[in-house]
Amino acid sequence: MLLPEEFRDKVAIIHDWAKKAGRDPESITLSFRCPLEVVPKRAKPSGGDRTLFRGTAAEVIGDIKTYQALGVGHFVFDPVAQDARGFLTIMERFAEDVRPRLRGGSSRS
Repeated sequence: MLLPEEFRDKVAIIHDWAKKAGRDPESITLSFRCPLEVVPKRAKPSGGDRTLFRGTAAEVIGDIKTYQALGVGHFVFDPVAQDARGFLTIMERFAEDVRPRLRGGSSRS
């Protein structure tokens, strides 16, 4: 996974090539694919550095906003789960605790 600084640098290269090709760099939709794990609100912080897009809803929201600020308009999340139940749990936490608090998010229940 590209860290924000690395992603920013790669986007600059893409935009430069777009300009050279006579294309509007802002017309390019930037996508980002990454693992996702939204932990319960009361989860204890893990020791050491936190992996991006793995943590509380607030932490994941912060990660998403960081990449949105770099131009990402489309995310592809790969929930980190060992089984179908875990997959659904992560997706439910995302739908209830993350998505409604993002730009363009829906607050529907």
